[in-house]
Amino acid sequence: STSLPFQTNFIENGEPVYVSSRSLRIYDADLGSPPLILGAIVYITYPLDYNPQLLTTEEYLTFSPFYNSTIINSGLRYTHPQNSNISRFIQLEFSGTASIDVYQKLIRSIRYHNVAEQPNAGGRIIAFSVYDGIFTSENVTSIINFTFINDVPILSPIQKLFYTEGQGSLLIWENLQIEDVDDFTLKRIVITHSSESELKLSFDDSIFLISESNSTIILSARSSSTFLSIELYLVVLRSASYLNQRVLPTDFPSETIELLVTDFQDGVSELNTTICFADIDTPPYLDLNGPDLPTTNFKTIYYENSLPIQVVSPNATLTDLDSMLLSSLSFDLSGVRDGLSETLVFPLSDVIISSNRTNSSISYQLVGINTLDYYLDLLKNAKYANSFNEPTPGIRILSIQAFNKESDMPPMSSNTPYTIIEVVNLNDNFPLFSLNKYIGNISEGETIGSRPILRISASDADLFTFTQLEFSLSVDSHFQINKTTGEVFSIMPLDAEIVDKFVFEVFVTDNDDVMPLTSTAQIEINVLDENDNQPKFSNTSYFIEVSEDVSVGHTVLNVTATDEDSGNRGMIQYSLFSILGNSLPFQISIESGVISTTQLLDREDFSFYNFTVVASDLGSPALSSLATLSILITDVNDNFPIFNLPPLSTHFVFEVLENEPVSSVIGIISASDLDIGSNGDITIQLSSQFFLLQATGEIIIVRSLDFENKTRFELVATAEDNGIPSLTSSVSVLILILPVNDNPPIFARDNFTFIRNESSIFSELISATDADNDTLQYTLTQSVFPFLLDTRTGLLHTSQALDYEEAVSYSLSIQVTDGVFNSQTQIIVNLIDQNDNSPIFSENYSLIIDETFLLGTVLLQVTALDRDSGVNGNVTYFINDPTANQYLLLNSVTGSITLKQMFDFEILSILSFLVYAVDGGVPQLTGQTTLVILLTDADDNPPSITSVDTMFQFIEESGPLFLGSEIEVVDNDTHPLIEAVIRLTTPPCVFTVQELQIGCDNDQLCVSRCGEMLEINVSSNSSISLDYVVDQGYHTITLYGSSTPAVYQSVLSSLVYINTQSEPLGDTRNIEITVRDSVQSSVPLLLTVSIILLNDNCPSISTSNSMVNFSEGSVPLIVGSESGLLVHDNDFQFNSSVRRVLIQLNGVESIEMEGLDINDTSTLVFTTSGTLGSSVNLGSNFNLSLLYTLYGPGDTYTYTTVLSKLQYFNFIDEPSLSNRHIILSIFDDTPQCLSQVNITISVFGTNDNAPIIHIPISSFDYVEESGPLSLGSLSDVSIQDSDHEQENILISLRLRLSPVPDGNQESIQLNTSQLSSTNIQVLVESPNLLILYGHSSLSSYNSILSTLTYINSAPEPVYPTQTRVVSVDVDDGKFMSSNLFSIFLQLLNDNLIELSVLLSSFDFVEGTSSLPIGSLASFSLFDEDRDSFVSSIRVSLSRSRE
Repeated sequence: STSLPFQTNFIENGEPVYVSSRSLRIYDADLGSPPLILGAIVYITYPLDYNPQLLTTEEYLTFSPFYNSTIINSGLRYTHPQNSNISRFIQLEFSGTASIDVYQKLIRSIRYHNVAEQPNAGGRIIAFSVYDGIFTSENVTSIINFTFINDVPILSPIQKLFYTEGQGSLLIWENLQIEDVDDFTLKRIVITHSSESELKLSFDDSIFLISESNSTIILSARSSSTFLSIELYLVVLRSASYLNQRVLPTDFPSETIELLVTDFQDGVSELNTTICFADIDTPPYLDLNGPDLPTTNFKTIYYENSLPIQVVSPNATLTDLDSMLLSSLSFDLSGVRDGLSETLVFPLSDVIISSNRTNSSISYQLVGINTLDYYLDLLKNAKYANSFNEPTPGIRILSIQAFNKESDMPPMSSNTPYTIIEVVNLNDNFPLFSLNKYIGNISEGETIGSRPILRISASDADLFTFTQLEFSLSVDSHFQINKTTGEVFSIMPLDAEIVDKFVFEVFVTDNDDVMPLTSTAQIEINVLDENDNQPKFSNTSYFIEVSEDVSVGHTVLNVTATDEDSGNRGMIQYSLFSILGNSLPFQISIESGVISTTQLLDREDFSFYNFTVVASDLGSPALSSLATLSILITDVNDNFPIFNLPPLSTHFVFEVLENEPVSSVIGIISASDLDIGSNGDITIQLSSQFFLLQATGEIIIVRSLDFENKTRFELVATAEDNGIPSLTSSVSVLILILPVNDNPPIFARDNFTFIRNESSIFSELISATDADNDTLQYTLTQSVFPFLLDTRTGLLHTSQALDYEEAVSYSLSIQVTDGVFNSQTQIIVNLIDQNDNSPIFSENYSLIIDETFLLGTVLLQVTALDRDSGVNGNVTYFINDPTANQYLLLNSVTGSITLKQMFDFEILSILSFLVYAVDGGVPQLTGQTTLVILLTDADDNPPSITSVDTMFQFIEESGPLFLGSEIEVVDNDTHPLIEAVIRLTTPPCVFTVQELQIGCDNDQLCVSRCGEMLEINVSSNSSISLDYVVDQGYHTITLYGSSTPAVYQSVLSSLVYINTQSEPLGDTRNIEITVRDSVQSSVPLLLTVSIILLNDNCPSISTSNSMVNFSEGSVPLIVGSESGLLVHDNDFQFNSSVRRVLIQLNGVESIEMEGLDINDTSTLVFTTSGTLGSSVNLGSNFNLSLLYTLYGPGDTYTYTTVLSKLQYFNFIDEPSLSNRHIILSIFDDTPQCLSQVNITISVFGTNDNAPIIHIPISSFDYVEESGPLSLGSLSDVSIQDSDHEQENILISLRLRLSPVPDGNQESIQLNTSQLSSTNIQVLVESPNLLILYGHSSLSSYNSILSTLTYINSAPEPVYPTQTRVVSVDVDDGKFMSSNLFSIFLQLLNDNLIELSVLLSSFDFVEGTSSLPIGSLASFSLFDEDRDSFVSSIRVSLSRSRE
């Protein structure tokens, strides 16, 4: 007994617990020896946990049998696990005599076990009773309460999978099982894999939400408050496909995929799946086109006679995931038709190349182990060649295959891509002229077009082009050609003096319409000349300077004359004419005009020559021209200085008295030189210690003389000029020393003054007396020319008339000596001037200056001298030349000449005039000199370019526009032009390289950019070259070469503007032309070309997608943008306007609920125009049409913008799924312009209604052992959905039976034999759970659901739970619905009550009052029927025979 029922707690899956308290006691009130207990019973009451697989219970009681070996167990049999002393029972029944203490300890050792994964809810009651052989104790109970824990899901199986390199997708969990004894829902799953691999799941995104980050995938229900079933998760996980596209290294042999499953109580289970990699040898892979194109095959074109072409793309690839080596490459060329002329060409390499040729194919083998890159380089440089002159057109197929080399394994072959080579035969033979050059002659006076000058012939060797040839000329200014016969005629008068030879090109073009070819030959037409022009010198006069020391035959000048006539008439002979006749020291070459010396020149004899040059042609009669030549002989230092000795003297002799004082002049030494200038400047030197030669030539005494010591001095005087090199002369000088006496002679006066007119002879006697009566000697102390003194008489006279210009006065000193003493007197002779000298210029002047000298520049100063004095010697200057006075200003006093007007070489190149000098005497005397100014040309004038017409109009598609006919190029300087730049500005456009490389005729260079270009002809001017550059929106033509403005003007006159665009862009084109000489550029000439556009195109409307989809219940469909509606007009600007668009919507079901609209009427008006037909449903078609109009002024862009917002709306709940058709018609102002486009709208239903499980009869009675219950057919169950038929798709059906107390003896079943004809498959099939999955129709699911059957084979179904519930869940991918079947079990009383006893024999002892048979026998009643009752018990007593 215990005071209260003992309670304990059992934790699910925990340790066993004792079922009784330690205070449990057994009592027995009998006296005597200690009471003995004969047995005990312990059992567990309902509910029990039963494992149908093990056919045993999963809960039991154990005890310890060691307390008394006499106690035995007579209850249910049990087994002993190895090495265990634990016995397992459901009900324990003990027997055996033992003390109360032993049984008490035995009962206290009993423990309760439960190994069920999910024990049944509710507690357990353990009942205890003991008996002593007569009496059984009352039951004592214990209560076992349960604590349940969350059982994590169980994942199986653990797998190791093998993945072969390059295998593709691998299903890794197709056999995955997830079991959870707690529930059938999950919270989430998490999958982790390596970043090298990919894992893809198939799931319904309306049910599941997936999150992927790096290599982790998290899958959960889209609604955070919803837990989805294990079966739905299994469907997703079993679809998991693994893919690894990397090259698998040997050091990374496997990968582990981790799967974490979380149940609704956050219990987590893990399953690791190992992927073991298997490396395989993969073949090489060839891609002849490159990785960016969808095909590995390549296509190319070979044009006749072209260079070999590459047979693969430059972007071709050759890869091998395993090997870096190849063993060979093979090439198979099929479709060969030109025999040995067709071949493949390979670069030099280390591989062995072999070939095999048949009639129609060639195969090549390139063999040798080498790297992938090496073979790829060979592949990219392999070329197809065809040397046949006229190759057969058609397709050649070149198949290429590579073979790798992987260790000792046999080579593996790659894929076999191919190259399509299209051989194209060209019209590649140009027409050939019979001659490369045709030469003809025509007289300049011949009548125009009187006869054919030449006949041109040509032929064409091409086989596939037309043989009719057409001739044309490169120029048509003077000649024309018959385009059929090739005859050349003159069409203009000819002048041999202007052009004596015409050289131009003749073209012949074949008649191939696809690609006409043109050949060129040269025509030379000589214009025969007549003698009608006289020779012309380049200058009418020449002035040169020649040094006097030039050698004989020295060329002094080369004169040239030209004659515009040809032949002998244009040949010139030269001659000289001079008054000197044969004395003229010059001659001229009769042919070349070279003038040279015939003898040595001597300036001292002749310093200036002036003669005439004659040029005569050889015509008959001969014509001549004259030119004057002035030659100035310049000085050379070729004369030695000459001493001025007294007549008949070879040396100088001077006498001096011994008492002559120091510084006295004893004589004069002078010398002269025939040369002029510095060459005639002389320096005289005398070397002596007693005498000094002064610069004046006077010899003075520098030391005292002594007759007694030295009576004579013999010296040498040296004269040296200043020429280079200098010349020197010398002379002897003898100085005699004379003795003196002591009485000086005396003059009458100390000084004498005389006045004389110039030009008179002076003669006066100047005498002295000497007291010693010595013979007197008169001398002039200083020689003064032209005075002479008679030394004996003292007569002073002049040797010539006096000249005031030489000296205005003379001062003379006369000394008289008696031999000892001297006396002196001073003579003054004053002259009166007379005007007897004209002004004299020292030279004729010449000057070379640049024409750019500035105003006010002093050019030079002229100087004239007048030897007269006073007013007679005052000189003034003047110029009497009007041209000189226009440009020059002469200072009449100083003679300086200043520039007062700028020279212009282009107006005046030489200026020669006289400059005069006049004195102030009476009468006035005049002198003159010549001044020659030679001007040099400076590049001081910029070139100019003008045009009479600067505004042009180009009408769309009108052909070439000639721009240069009125262009004029001028440069006033003589310097040539070096460049002209033409710049055309065009609108931006997109063009290809092919569009950029459009050439023109052979004599022109032009570049087309988007069909727009300039043309210019430079063929007739070899001095001009041309560059044509197109950059962005600019065409730049650069003409360059040194040439005259006329040549540049001629070239620019051929300028043509071409625009082949059907719709030119922009309004105007600006063409800027600039010419440039070496210094300056012209002001740009701007030509403006106005583009006149024509309205010659109709507007059109198009769509890039004519089929659009509209889903039921969605927002309005923007048809305009979805279909890519585009309104286009090839015309530009105002020509591209649109007036209206008519829109018709056909197949409308309801005009109130569907239609068209435009959500933009800011620029155009959108109106409903009306309806056509009626909305009668004709089957699945509706014949109602709605009309709309979009109108208003606007261009194509405006209409495109507005129409892009055209939208279709349909608000019908379940619209018909027939197509709607929109017809758009566009109009402009031109009546014949109409463009239409059709758009089809496909209307699709949507899954917007949940399925409904309709069960008319949902409750059923099930009678025990009555067999299968056909729930599906009896209930008339059906799944219904108001969506359209194509949307009535289910993806899963789930049937669950609960509770299932009868275990495997009760179940629900479906007839799945018809599933093979549907997309439905069974995911879960267990007695109480059926899950079907697959996208299929309602009818398919209904057909299967109609076979639902409930079965219970238990002989006595578990009671008291009589009701079974079958839940039905369906899922259409968006909505889920549920319903229930209820099954009520009806049990039958179909089993008899069984009565059993434990003891059936008893001894009755006499004297005993009663025998407790009931308690002693342990009666037991049993009925297999559930909830059975005993209505009566009948006990009878009968006596045995004994």
